[in-house]
Amino acid sequence: MHHIKSNLVGFITFVLIIVELTIGFGILAIANVPRAIFPFKSLKIRLSKISNSIGEYTVYGLKIIMRVMHRDFMKVFDYNEFNKNTWYMAVSNHQSWADIFILLVAAHKRIPLLKFFMKKELAWIPFIFLANKTLNMPFVNRHSKKAIEKNPDLRFKDYENTLKACKRFQRSPSTIFSYAEGTRRSYKKSGHDKSVGTKAKQSKPVHMEKRVHDKCVETRAKQSKLVHMVSR
Repeated sequence: MHHIKSNLVGFITFVLIIVELTIGFGILAIANVPRAIFPFKSLKIRLSKISNSIGEYTVYGLKIIMRVMHRDFMKVFDYNEFNKNTWYMAVSNHQSWADIFILLVAAHKRIPLLKFFMKKELAWIPFIFLANKTLNMPFVNRHSKKAIEKNPDLRFKDYENTLKACKRFQRSPSTIFSYAEGTRRSYKKSGHDKSVGTKAKQSKPVHMEKRVHDKCVETRAKQSKLVHMVSR
């Protein structure tokens, strides 16, 4: 019975999230139509701030869904004084597809909107494509070892994309986010046994730690911070 209830709650949550993202990104798409018609820098800066605000409201909707469907499923321990009007870098471990939504909710109203580095292979998904076009979330390429050996210049492609994204981030305060592991953690990849896997499935608090960061590529280095978010 509990298994059936859990699956039902998960399914309803998934449907509500899809509806919420459809509304949020639909509004983002409409708001950014002028960007394609009038390529003025001042307009892009203004639309960037508007897009971030729409993104924040969309995340707030996700937070409501999480609270209604899962109640107090997550505890955030945050002893820092973050500034919403500055730039940050954030990293986290990666365990499941739900991490993105959990991190967005955990960071909401604490730091500027998270801007994820996304795999270019997922550009066919409407939400991800629109996140790239309206929120300036950069794509990263996953070139095979064989492709890089054939064309060594491919290894610099992500670096160039990162530079372009950081220049766009200067338009308004943002939090550049990356999964340092580069992939979802799995028991096979980590080599841990089943007992560790069982513990990983349990809901754990999210710890947020602020550290001064020396550089943010092409982005207000003196104001940049590093936010380390860990699910333990």
